[in-house]
Amino acid sequence: MNKLKHSATAELILKTVLFGSEDKSSKHLVSSDARHLSREIAYHVIRYPEVFLFAIKNRFIRWSIRLFEKILNKGFILHVISRKNYIEKLVLEELRKGYTQIVIIGAGYDTLGMRLARTHRDITCFEIDHPSTQILKENALKSHLSSNFTFISADLSETSLTEVLQHNANFDVTKKTVVIIEGVLMYLTEHNVTRLLNELFHLFKTLDLIFTFMDKKPDGTIKFTSAHPAVIWWLDRVQERFLWGIAKDEIFLKMNAIGFSNISVFDRTAFIAEFFKNTEPLPILAEGEMICRACK
Repeated sequence: MNKLKHSATAELILKTVLFGSEDKSSKHLVSSDARHLSREIAYHVIRYPEVFLFAIKNRFIRWSIRLFEKILNKGFILHVISRKNYIEKLVLEELRKGYTQIVIIGAGYDTLGMRLARTHRDITCFEIDHPSTQILKENALKSHLSSNFTFISADLSETSLTEVLQHNANFDVTKKTVVIIEGVLMYLTEHNVTRLLNELFHLFKTLDLIFTFMDKKPDGTIKFTSAHPAVIWWLDRVQERFLWGIAKDEIFLKMNAIGFSNISVFDRTAFIAEFFKNTEPLPILAEGEMICRACK
Protein backbone atom coordinates (compact mmCIF):
# COMPACT_ATOMS: atom_id res chain seq x y z
CA MET A 1 0.00 0.00 0.00
CA ASN A 2 1.16 3.52 -0.74
CA LYS A 3 2.20 5.00 2.60
CA LEU A 4 1.53 8.57 1.52
CA LYS A 5 -2.13 8.13 0.58
CA HIS A 6 -5.20 6.72 2.23
CA SER A 7 -6.30 3.28 1.08
CA ALA A 8 -8.01 3.30 -2.31
CA THR A 9 -9.64 -0.05 -1.60
CA ALA A 10 -10.96 1.24 1.73
CA GLU A 11 -12.60 4.10 -0.16
CA LEU A 12 -14.06 1.62 -2.65
CA ILE A 13 -15.60 -0.41 0.19
CA LEU A 14 -17.03 2.78 1.73
CA LYS A 15 -18.66 3.64 -1.60
CA THR A 16 -19.95 0.08 -1.86
CA VAL A 17 -21.63 0.29 1.55
CA LEU A 18 -23.19 3.64 0.69
CA PHE A 19 -24.44 2.30 -2.65
CA GLY A 20 -25.79 -0.76 -0.85
CA SER A 21 -27.70 1.45 1.58
CA GLU A 22 -29.68 2.89 -1.36
CA ASP A 23 -30.18 -0.21 -3.51
CA LYS A 24 -33.29 -2.35 -3.00
CA SER A 25 -31.32 -5.62 -3.13
CA SER A 26 -29.17 -4.75 -0.13
CA LYS A 27 -30.46 -1.72 1.79
CA HIS A 28 -32.13 -3.99 4.36
CA LEU A 29 -28.62 -5.12 5.33
CA VAL A 30 -27.24 -1.63 6.01
CA SER A 31 -28.46 -0.24 9.33
CA SER A 32 -29.47 3.40 9.63
CA ASP A 33 -26.56 3.97 12.03
CA ALA A 34 -24.04 2.41 9.63
CA ARG A 35 -25.46 4.49 6.80
CA HIS A 36 -25.29 7.71 8.83
CA LEU A 37 -21.71 7.19 10.01
CA SER A 38 -20.59 6.11 6.53
CA ARG A 39 -22.05 9.30 5.08
CA GLU A 40 -20.12 11.33 7.66
CA ILE A 41 -16.91 9.62 6.60
CA ALA A 42 -17.72 10.17 2.93
CA TYR A 43 -17.53 13.94 3.36
CA HIS A 44 -13.90 13.59 4.47
CA VAL A 45 -12.81 10.86 2.05
CA ILE A 46 -14.66 10.97 -1.26
CA ARG A 47 -13.96 13.67 -3.80
CA TYR A 48 -17.19 15.56 -4.50
CA PRO A 49 -19.14 13.66 -1.81
CA GLU A 50 -22.41 15.52 -2.36
CA VAL A 51 -22.38 14.56 -6.03
CA PHE A 52 -21.72 10.91 -5.18
CA LEU A 53 -24.37 10.75 -2.44
CA PHE A 54 -26.92 12.40 -4.71
CA ALA A 55 -26.04 10.17 -7.66
CA ILE A 56 -26.55 6.86 -5.86
CA LYS A 57 -30.12 7.86 -5.08
CA ASN A 58 -30.87 7.99 -8.80
CA ARG A 59 -32.36 4.77 -10.14
CA PHE A 60 -30.72 5.06 -13.56
CA ILE A 61 -27.28 5.68 -12.06
CA ARG A 62 -27.70 2.72 -9.71
CA TRP A 63 -28.64 0.58 -12.73
CA SER A 64 -25.52 1.81 -14.51
CA ILE A 65 -23.34 0.98 -11.50
CA ARG A 66 -24.82 -2.51 -11.29
CA LEU A 67 -24.11 -3.02 -15.00
CA PHE A 68 -20.54 -1.83 -14.48
CA GLU A 69 -20.18 -4.23 -11.54
CA LYS A 70 -21.58 -7.11 -13.61
CA ILE A 71 -18.80 -6.57 -16.13
CA LEU A 72 -15.94 -6.03 -13.67
CA ASN A 73 -16.78 -8.33 -10.74
CA LYS A 74 -20.29 -9.72 -10.75
CA GLY A 75 -21.85 -9.91 -7.28
CA PHE A 76 -19.14 -7.87 -5.55
CA ILE A 77 -21.49 -5.35 -3.93
CA LEU A 78 -23.72 -7.98 -2.33
CA HIS A 79 -20.64 -9.93 -1.28
CA VAL A 80 -19.20 -6.94 0.60
CA ILE A 81 -22.49 -6.09 2.31
CA SER A 82 -23.09 -9.74 3.25
CA ARG A 83 -19.53 -10.23 4.48
CA LYS A 84 -19.80 -7.24 6.79
CA ASN A 85 -23.13 -8.36 8.18
CA TYR A 86 -21.91 -11.90 8.77
CA ILE A 87 -18.88 -10.62 10.67
CA GLU A 88 -21.16 -8.44 12.79
CA LYS A 89 -23.33 -11.48 13.50
CA LEU A 90 -20.29 -13.48 14.67
CA VAL A 91 -19.04 -10.65 16.89
CA LEU A 92 -22.44 -10.19 18.53
CA GLU A 93 -22.49 -13.91 19.32
CA GLU A 94 -19.20 -13.52 21.18
CA LEU A 95 -20.37 -10.45 23.09
CA ARG A 96 -23.35 -12.47 24.30
CA LYS A 97 -20.86 -15.09 25.56
CA GLY A 98 -19.12 -12.52 27.74
CA TYR A 99 -16.32 -11.18 25.54
CA THR A 100 -15.58 -7.63 26.65
CA GLN A 101 -12.78 -6.37 24.40
CA ILE A 102 -12.67 -5.85 20.64
CA VAL A 103 -9.56 -5.16 18.59
CA ILE A 104 -10.02 -4.28 14.91
CA ILE A 105 -6.92 -4.34 12.72
CA GLY A 106 -7.06 -2.33 9.50
CA ALA A 107 -10.70 -1.24 9.82
CA GLY A 108 -10.50 1.21 6.94
CA TYR A 109 -13.73 3.20 6.82
CA ASP A 110 -15.87 0.49 8.38
CA THR A 111 -18.13 1.59 11.26
CA LEU A 112 -18.68 -1.68 13.15
CA GLY A 113 -16.31 -0.96 16.03
CA MET A 114 -17.76 2.45 16.74
CA ARG A 115 -21.33 1.19 16.53
CA LEU A 116 -20.67 -1.70 18.90
CA ALA A 117 -18.90 0.57 21.38
CA ARG A 118 -21.90 2.89 21.43
CA THR A 119 -24.45 0.11 21.97
CA HIS A 120 -22.35 -2.00 24.38
CA ARG A 121 -20.93 0.42 26.91
CA ASP A 122 -19.47 -2.40 29.02
CA ILE A 123 -16.92 -3.32 26.34
CA THR A 124 -13.72 -1.62 25.21
CA CYS A 125 -12.95 -1.32 21.52
CA PHE A 126 -9.64 -0.51 19.82
CA GLU A 127 -9.29 0.26 16.13
CA ILE A 128 -5.78 0.09 14.68
CA ASP A 129 -5.02 1.41 11.22
CA HIS A 130 -2.41 3.15 9.11
CA PRO A 131 -2.19 6.89 9.94
CA SER A 132 -2.96 8.02 6.38
CA THR A 133 -6.30 6.23 6.38
CA GLN A 134 -7.27 6.60 10.01
CA ILE A 135 -6.78 10.37 10.29
CA LEU A 136 -9.56 11.00 7.77
CA LYS A 137 -11.95 8.70 9.61
CA GLU A 138 -11.05 10.14 13.01
CA ASN A 139 -11.67 13.69 11.79
CA ALA A 140 -15.02 12.64 10.35
CA LEU A 141 -16.29 10.88 13.46
CA LYS A 142 -14.69 12.73 16.38
CA SER A 143 -18.06 14.08 17.52
CA HIS A 144 -19.49 10.52 17.59
CA LEU A 145 -16.79 8.87 19.71
CA SER A 146 -17.75 7.09 22.93
CA SER A 147 -15.39 6.85 25.90
CA ASN A 148 -14.92 3.09 25.45
CA PHE A 149 -13.66 3.43 21.87
CA THR A 150 -10.04 4.20 20.98
CA PHE A 151 -8.38 4.98 17.66
CA ILE A 152 -4.77 3.77 17.51
CA SER A 153 -2.73 5.10 14.62
CA ALA A 154 0.09 2.72 13.72
CA ASP A 155 1.99 1.24 10.80
CA LEU A 156 2.22 -2.45 11.68
CA SER A 157 4.92 -2.95 9.07
CA GLU A 158 7.20 -0.93 11.34
CA THR A 159 5.83 -1.65 14.84
CA SER A 160 4.57 -4.89 16.38
CA LEU A 161 0.92 -5.24 17.32
CA THR A 162 1.91 -6.23 20.85
CA GLU A 163 3.91 -3.04 21.33
CA VAL A 164 1.13 -0.88 19.90
CA LEU A 165 -1.55 -2.32 22.17
CA GLN A 166 0.47 -2.57 25.36
CA HIS A 167 1.30 1.14 25.16
CA ASN A 168 -2.42 1.85 25.64
CA ALA A 169 -3.45 2.01 29.29
CA ASN A 170 -6.99 0.79 28.59
CA PHE A 171 -5.87 -2.39 26.86
CA ASP A 172 -6.08 -5.55 28.99
CA VAL A 173 -4.45 -8.69 27.64
CA THR A 174 -6.40 -10.85 30.14
CA LYS A 175 -9.84 -9.85 28.85
CA LYS A 176 -11.81 -12.16 26.60
CA THR A 177 -11.07 -10.53 23.26
CA VAL A 178 -12.51 -10.58 19.76
CA VAL A 179 -10.02 -9.60 17.05
CA ILE A 180 -11.38 -8.63 13.63
CA ILE A 181 -9.21 -8.46 10.50
CA GLU A 182 -11.52 -7.78 7.57
CA GLY A 183 -10.21 -7.27 4.06
CA VAL A 184 -6.59 -6.86 5.14
CA LEU A 185 -4.58 -10.08 5.03
CA MET A 186 -4.71 -10.41 1.24
CA TYR A 187 -2.44 -7.36 1.01
CA LEU A 188 0.28 -8.94 3.20
CA THR A 189 2.95 -11.45 2.30
CA GLU A 190 2.69 -15.05 3.48
CA HIS A 191 5.47 -14.38 5.99
CA ASN A 192 3.75 -11.35 7.48
CA VAL A 193 0.37 -13.10 7.68
CA THR A 194 1.88 -16.03 9.57
CA ARG A 195 3.80 -13.69 11.86
CA LEU A 196 0.66 -11.70 12.70
CA LEU A 197 -1.46 -14.79 13.36
CA ASN A 198 1.24 -16.21 15.64
CA GLU A 199 1.55 -12.89 17.47
CA LEU A 200 -2.20 -12.77 18.06
CA PHE A 201 -2.26 -16.33 19.36
CA HIS A 202 0.47 -15.66 21.91
CA LEU A 203 -0.73 -12.18 22.92
CA PHE A 204 -4.18 -13.00 24.26
CA LYS A 205 -5.29 -15.35 27.01
CA THR A 206 -8.76 -15.90 25.50
CA LEU A 207 -9.23 -15.01 21.85
CA ASP A 208 -11.88 -15.28 19.17
CA LEU A 209 -10.25 -14.34 15.87
CA ILE A 210 -12.42 -13.40 12.89
CA PHE A 211 -10.71 -12.61 9.60
CA THR A 212 -11.29 -12.72 5.87
CA PHE A 213 -9.02 -14.42 3.37
CA MET A 214 -8.83 -14.86 -0.39
CA ASP A 215 -9.04 -18.30 -1.94
CA LYS A 216 -5.86 -19.36 -3.71
CA LYS A 217 -6.61 -21.26 -6.89
CA PRO A 218 -4.67 -24.43 -7.88
CA ASP A 219 -2.82 -22.38 -10.51
CA GLY A 220 -1.67 -19.94 -7.82
CA THR A 221 -3.96 -17.04 -8.74
CA ILE A 222 -5.51 -14.96 -5.96
CA LYS A 223 -8.61 -13.13 -7.11
CA PHE A 224 -12.38 -13.12 -7.15
CA THR A 225 -13.61 -15.78 -9.56
CA SER A 226 -15.56 -13.25 -11.64
CA ALA A 227 -12.94 -10.47 -11.55
CA HIS A 228 -12.17 -8.85 -14.91
CA PRO A 229 -8.46 -8.30 -15.72
CA ALA A 230 -9.15 -4.58 -15.30
CA VAL A 231 -9.63 -5.20 -11.57
CA ILE A 232 -6.12 -6.63 -11.31
CA TRP A 233 -4.80 -3.67 -13.29
CA TRP A 234 -6.50 -1.20 -10.93
CA LEU A 235 -5.18 -2.95 -7.80
CA ASP A 236 -1.69 -2.74 -9.29
CA ARG A 237 -2.18 0.93 -10.11
CA VAL A 238 -3.18 1.85 -6.54
CA GLN A 239 -0.43 -0.43 -5.16
CA GLU A 240 -2.87 -2.68 -3.31
CA ARG A 241 -2.52 -5.95 -5.18
CA PHE A 242 -3.51 -9.22 -3.49
CA LEU A 243 -0.37 -10.93 -2.18
CA TRP A 244 -1.70 -13.72 0.02
CA GLY A 245 -4.37 -16.32 -0.41
CA ILE A 246 -4.97 -19.84 0.78
CA ALA A 247 -7.25 -22.69 -0.25
CA LYS A 248 -10.24 -23.32 1.99
CA ASP A 249 -9.07 -26.76 3.13
CA GLU A 250 -5.57 -25.47 3.86
CA ILE A 251 -6.70 -22.70 6.22
CA PHE A 252 -7.72 -25.36 8.76
CA LEU A 253 -4.23 -26.88 8.65
CA LYS A 254 -2.56 -23.47 8.97
CA MET A 255 -4.64 -22.36 11.96
CA ASN A 256 -4.28 -25.72 13.71
CA ALA A 257 -0.51 -25.57 13.25
CA ILE A 258 -0.43 -22.23 15.05
CA GLY A 259 -2.53 -23.63 17.90
CA PHE A 260 -6.03 -22.35 17.19
CA SER A 261 -9.08 -24.56 17.68
CA ASN A 262 -12.81 -24.55 16.80
CA ILE A 263 -12.00 -23.33 13.30
CA SER A 264 -14.88 -22.50 10.97
CA VAL A 265 -15.04 -21.07 7.46
CA PHE A 266 -18.00 -19.18 6.01
CA ASP A 267 -18.46 -18.49 2.31
CA ARG A 268 -21.17 -17.27 -0.07
CA THR A 269 -23.33 -20.31 0.75
CA ALA A 270 -23.46 -19.26 4.40
CA PHE A 271 -24.11 -15.63 3.47
CA ILE A 272 -27.03 -16.55 1.22
CA ALA A 273 -28.51 -18.93 3.81
CA GLU A 274 -28.34 -16.23 6.48
CA PHE A 275 -29.53 -13.16 4.57
CA PHE A 276 -31.33 -14.30 1.41
CA LYS A 277 -32.98 -17.64 2.24
CA ASN A 278 -36.44 -16.33 1.29
CA THR A 279 -35.27 -14.46 -1.81
CA GLU A 280 -36.25 -15.72 -5.25
CA PRO A 281 -34.29 -15.99 -7.39
CA LEU A 282 -31.26 -16.34 -5.16
CA PRO A 283 -28.85 -13.42 -5.57
CA ILE A 284 -25.41 -13.70 -7.11
CA LEU A 285 -22.52 -13.04 -4.73
CA ALA A 286 -18.92 -12.78 -5.89
CA GLU A 287 -16.82 -15.83 -5.01
CA GLY A 288 -13.24 -15.84 -3.83
CA GLU A 289 -13.22 -14.31 -0.36
CA MET A 290 -14.27 -16.14 2.81
CA ILE A 291 -14.46 -15.57 6.56
CA CYS A 292 -12.47 -17.68 9.01
CA ARG A 293 -13.23 -17.88 12.71
CA ALA A 294 -10.76 -19.48 15.11
CA CYS A 295 -10.52 -19.62 18.89
CA LYS A 296 -7.96 -19.87 21.61
